[in-house]
Amino acid sequence: MEDLRKKALGSAAAAGLLPPRPKPREQPSTSTGDVKKRRRDYSPIPWNNYFDQSKDIAIPDSQNVFRTYMIGTSGPVLYFLHGAGHSALSWALLAKSLVRMCKVRIVAVDLRGHGTALDALSAMKNVLRNRPLYFSSIEYAIEWSGQTHNLESARVSVPAQLKVSTDNRNIATEISQSTAIVEEEEEADQEDKTGSTSHQSKDTVQYTWAIDLFKTECYWREWFEGLSSNFLACPGPKLLLLAGVDRLDKNLTIAHMQGKFQMQVLSQCGHLMQEDVPDKVANALFNFLSRNKIVKSMN
Repeated sequence: MEDLRKKALGSAAAAGLLPPRPKPREQPSTSTGDVKKRRRDYSPIPWNNYFDQSKDIAIPDSQNVFRTYMIGTSGPVLYFLHGAGHSALSWALLAKSLVRMCKVRIVAVDLRGHGTALDALSAMKNVLRNRPLYFSSIEYAIEWSGQTHNLESARVSVPAQLKVSTDNRNIATEISQSTAIVEEEEEADQEDKTGSTSHQSKDTVQYTWAIDLFKTECYWREWFEGLSSNFLACPGPKLLLLAGVDRLDKNLTIAHMQGKFQMQVLSQCGHLMQEDVPDKVANALFNFLSRNKIVKSMN
């Protein structure tokens, strides 16, 4: 019976009635030279990849110095203010994207002492407690970057949030080129990591946060009380970008239903939308500014 089955199959194959037998799948080479591994780069990116100039502004009769970044040579001025503990470089990718769309001048300024959303104050302490106090390298801090979901943005914005733990040097001014720290993707997870230096610095320098947000706790509530009312009281057209409609308080919800401001919800982003989805934010701003005849397209 087995012989008859083989003869029948052979005849059918010869007559073209059966599909050809698939060739055996070639096994990929496991030699180090043949395997190409995808890598993630955690090296810092300098600020001047995104802005034209940087300027430190000293406050008279004080030791306070504010760092500003600027890009654009003509058009209206857009003033960008970052969130608590972050820096003006949070706007780097957005700024570069927006100036390609329209003629604007962008000024992003470091105001390190201001804060967070009022509704999130109760959870703010836990957020701060759960983040590392020190990093052995700038690359390690970029890899950790808890709130930023965009690696390129983290590579330019996170270093500006750090300082050498023994002094107050601004790391962002010292970054030009850096040796890349890389993380292997899933196919390399089984490699021996005993010799890895991914999270270790070549020296003993440690980095910590440039701003101790716990010291600003006494100001958190007054920063944000009445903020929605002040926003609505501003004359002129207004745009509110949100990561979710659940972020609206009662005053904003009523005002939006009355058409007092434009609102747009952006998907696939978190609290730092200008870092997570800079192109989407740039498009939203460009459309808003164009609709209100504030800017003209580069085309």
